[in-house]
Amino acid sequence: MDGLVHEGYGRLIYENFLNLNFIEALKGGEGIYYFMPGLRYFTALEKLFFGDNQFGIFLILILLPIIFYILLLELKFSQRFSILFILSFIIFKIPHLGFSYHHYIKNLLTVYPETLAILSFFICTVFLLKKKYFLSGFSCAIMVFLRPNYFPTFLAINFFNLILSLRNKDT
Repeated sequence: MDGLVHEGYGRLIYENFLNLNFIEALKGGEGIYYFMPGLRYFTALEKLFFGDNQFGIFLILILLPIIFYILLLELKFSQRFSILFILSFIIFKIPHLGFSYHHYIKNLLTVYPETLAILSFFICTVFLLKKKYFLSGFSCAIMVFLRPNYFPTFLAINFFNLILSLRNKDT
């Protein structure tokens, strides 16, 4: 849980950006990435829009159940079932299974990239179901940028996007 390191690199990127030192800002504070590379740029972007507070993180935490709800509706679940499912997601604390809003809150408040990557995955899936393949692939790329060990998921989803786009091109 290297949240302070991500915050420090985000601040460094933000300060380099404000000083118009774009090469150092894009460099991200180090020549070779040891930590998750995308999170430092997210924290820099958050500092650009919200300053030195956690409003960006709070906004993401508010959007997570909403995007999850939209995903359930896109998967053709009923509205009543989706609301009950989201309420159980928010209320119950199921540790280590990924079905606990509390788990994602704790991860994001300690500046851990998994919550943002999962949110990007949900957005990717919503775009995929709406047949917006470019936006689906782009949000999937953001997921990998935030959490590189999700690369196999990225390959599978984009392979599926490619097949669907070629299949829809023929019709």
